[in-house]
Amino acid sequence: MRRRWSNNGGFQTLRMLEESSSEVTSSSALGLPPAMVMSPESLASPEYSNLELWTYEDGIAYSTAQSLLGNACTMPQQPPTQPLPSMPLPMPPTTPKSENESMSSGFFRRSVTKNAVYICKFGHACEMDMYMRRKCQECRLKKCLAVGMRPECVVPETQCAQKRKEKKAQREKDKLPVSTTTVDDHMPPIMQCDPPPPEAARILECLQHEVVPRFLSEKLMEQNRLKNIPPLTPNQQFLIARLVWYQDGYEQPSEEDLKRVTQTWQSADEEDEDSDMPFRQITEMTILTVQLIVEFAKGLPGFSKISQPDQITLLKACSSEVMMLRVARRYDAATDSVLFANNQAYTRDNYRKAGMAYVIEDLLHFCRCMYSMSMDNVHYALLTAVVIFSDRPGLEQPQLVEEIQRYYLNTLRVYIMNQHSASPRCAVLYAKILSVLTELRTLGMQNSNMCISLKLKNRKLPPFLEEIWDVADVSTTASAPAVDGATAL
Repeated sequence: MRRRWSNNGGFQTLRMLEESSSEVTSSSALGLPPAMVMSPESLASPEYSNLELWTYEDGIAYSTAQSLLGNACTMPQQPPTQPLPSMPLPMPPTTPKSENESMSSGFFRRSVTKNAVYICKFGHACEMDMYMRRKCQECRLKKCLAVGMRPECVVPETQCAQKRKEKKAQREKDKLPVSTTTVDDHMPPIMQCDPPPPEAARILECLQHEVVPRFLSEKLMEQNRLKNIPPLTPNQQFLIARLVWYQDGYEQPSEEDLKRVTQTWQSADEEDEDSDMPFRQITEMTILTVQLIVEFAKGLPGFSKISQPDQITLLKACSSEVMMLRVARRYDAATDSVLFANNQAYTRDNYRKAGMAYVIEDLLHFCRCMYSMSMDNVHYALLTAVVIFSDRPGLEQPQLVEEIQRYYLNTLRVYIMNQHSASPRCAVLYAKILSVLTELRTLGMQNSNMCISLKLKNRKLPPFLEEIWDVADVSTTASAPAVDGATAL
């Protein structure tokens, strides 16, 4: 393609002559050589003074660049305020000095922090550029000082490390879901615990060194604080100490009670050749266990603040369920049996001989499930308190009982969060423990049905158990068909 210039009427017009060349080129206003660009000074010359560049009559204005493009585009009515498209726009210069300064700030900070000493190998007068900045660090440091960088303004490394630690802790805190960091700190006035008696100080020390050494260790507590896990309040610590203290105190019957019961078994065995000894042993040991449960419940914080009728209602309803928890604590996985207070193992055969074969399978299954959860004494103590302060039919103040139970549940939750904060088990352990409440209700109903069935079969229960389990008023004459049905089973 060949270009030829001519002066027509004062304007320089580009005439494109197509030739037979195989090369094809395109021309546009953006690709013009400098000689073709018209400046405002050239337009103001006398040669072009008589020319009309802007036509206002048609409402359309044409520029020189538009004429080169074939008048394909239109412009607004007002004259353009911006430079013509063909005019070069000024760009801010980017000096190598500013780039070196921005890239040398990290080098200067590291040099000052480490008190680095550099030696130039090229005459101590190197000119800094993208190449020499990597070759001569002494001259680079001098350049940093020359442009105004001050060593006293550099943040010490200790502060940088502290900031990094705080940022990391904040990131870990932001990763936590809100549900695990929000804890109800409401404490009812009735749950205010006084400092435990001197005997409980030993239990508190046991909690710190034997029962739950993990959540009380300083290292784990520091990790829990970084994870925004709330610690146990002083009142909750006293509450746990008192519960474990009472649980240990009323775990086993006294030696006198065991001796008295054992002598009764021996005398009954000598007098009656066909005595129902397994049934008597189980029922009399059950009496001792229920008495211990009653004494344990009386010492619970909040129990003395409810009315006496509600206390009786709670004790009657919870005694069989708490007894199942105690059986689970005395479960021996090696022999699949339950150790009674006299350390005698009772297996399926013992329960079958006592006429309780239809409840032992569910009871042993429950014991195996509790054994697999690996619960400690604190878990059992708090769960026992939750079972005692459960909603029961006939309560005069159910809201008060529910408020007390909520505080025990919250204490159990915070305890688990502090104990298993670094373990995935923490997310499900609390839910598993709460699911035990449903199984205990089922076992409690089975125990009531068993007592009624024994009553209908003329198997005499001790008066204490009949009273506390409400089977004393069951009529044996009005339920003769039920007796036949139970016997058939």
